[in-house]
Amino acid sequence: MKRNPILIIILSIGLLLVCALCALTGYSTYTWLNRQPGGIRLWNIAPISAQVQESQDLEVSGSTTLELHSDAGSITVTATETDHIEVDMTRTAWAATEEDARLAAENLPVNITQNGNRISIDFEQPDEITLVGGRGGMNSVDFTIQVPVDTAVILETSFGDISLNGTTGTAELSGSFGDLTVSQVTGALTMRSSQSALTVRDVDAGLETVTLDTSFGDIRVNGLTGGDMVIRTSNGTISAQNLNSTGQIELQDQFGDITLSQFSAARLSITSSNGRVEVEAGELEEGMEITNSFGKVTVRSTNADAYDLETSNGELSLEGCRGEINLNNSFGDILVTRAEAAILTIRTANGRIAFSGSLNPASAHSLENSFGDIQLTIPADSVFDIEFETQFGEIDSDLPITVSGALTPTSLQGTLNGGGALLEATTSNGDITLTALVAER
Repeated sequence: MKRNPILIIILSIGLLLVCALCALTGYSTYTWLNRQPGGIRLWNIAPISAQVQESQDLEVSGSTTLELHSDAGSITVTATETDHIEVDMTRTAWAATEEDARLAAENLPVNITQNGNRISIDFEQPDEITLVGGRGGMNSVDFTIQVPVDTAVILETSFGDISLNGTTGTAELSGSFGDLTVSQVTGALTMRSSQSALTVRDVDAGLETVTLDTSFGDIRVNGLTGGDMVIRTSNGTISAQNLNSTGQIELQDQFGDITLSQFSAARLSITSSNGRVEVEAGELEEGMEITNSFGKVTVRSTNADAYDLETSNGELSLEGCRGEINLNNSFGDILVTRAEAAILTIRTANGRIAFSGSLNPASAHSLENSFGDIQLTIPADSVFDIEFETQFGEIDSDLPITVSGALTPTSLQGTLNGGGALLEATTSNGDITLTALVAER
């Protein structure tokens, strides 16, 4: 079969034209995509950054509201004696060259609108997908804003820190990746974050509710006044001091220690799964409830009507208390010292029970153990009916008990100083001892 050379040449030229057209189309598409503010980047190497600064001055009068939503960048808001809102912005962008980076920074979309005394600021990153390549950092806009003192604020950023200082209006802060800090603020306060620490200093919310909530981060509070207070983290420590609440203080943590000191409230509720809980120097109008799964619980010098403390694995320690004391433990000691007019309901499965202090003579008291000793130290002039029993252990009393019924090494029934309300102590494996409390000099 004879080939036609002219036909072959024509087909070859046609094939070359098709390839050239495909290449031109691909290059045009690549160029167009990379020039768009968002969308798909086929190839994007951006190792160089540039910053562009800009300022705006907005005049307001009376109570003002500032609402700022940002995809990336820090936010700093400070109250001053002014009737203006001064907005300083630092735009940062990344590109292949400094010139392109500066152009990209100038084009970052920041939208500022004013409707009377309400200022709205929005920075939203265009959606972008890079198939090959990467940038040295994230495009962002940092905001530094001065506002009148009585400004209410709503501040949100996905990537960046938020700091608020000195305002007297309602404050709502939220973020995903970046620390949130509030100081010297008066007004209702809400702080929420996913992956950051929360810090509060010298905040007075009046009678309003205060909510501090983060998923992965520490919470630090020093100086907070308000109504109900909810302080919650899933993974991080809670450290709070100088809290004054007209309602309930509620602390929640799953994996982290909780420390609370120098506080006052109507009630206190603490829930922890894995971590140490320490409470000290508090004044409660009603009671406290602390529940822990794995960790030590310590309460010192805190006045309350009732103490409900529970842990599954760890020591329970209560020092300087009065009123109803309900303590439950599974694996750990229960230690109560310097108690006054206490009403006892104490249970543990594995650990020592030790009580030292005075008991309410008009109420019944119960101490129960499975594997461990029970040690009671009370005033010598206490008046109770006594029922002590152990299966594998001994009973010993330094106080004179008038025995009723049969006396055995593992069982004791009788009266102390003529008898009164019931004082009952039982253990399956351990000793029971009763000693006289020595008055402190």
